[in-house]
Amino acid sequence: MSLYHHLDGRDALLDAITESVLAGIDPPPPTGVFADDVRALAVAFRAVALRHPRCAPLVLTRQLGSFAGLRPA
Repeated sequence: MSLYHHLDGRDALLDAITESVLAGIDPPPPTGVFADDVRALAVAFRAVALRHPRCAPLVLTRQLGSFAGLRPA
């Protein structure tokens, strides 16, 4: 059975992969210090990127319009 039977084509598959990887990011609570918050979010993203190294370029270049892709960090 093809994956495309469950999804609406290649773009939907790539979006689903990207959303799944992004959902694995556990954003730390904000500290109120912008530089510290950005650094902590980058560290959280790096942890996910290390778990899914072949997906990192996809996540960094894919534009999502779905709720999962737009949810606040």
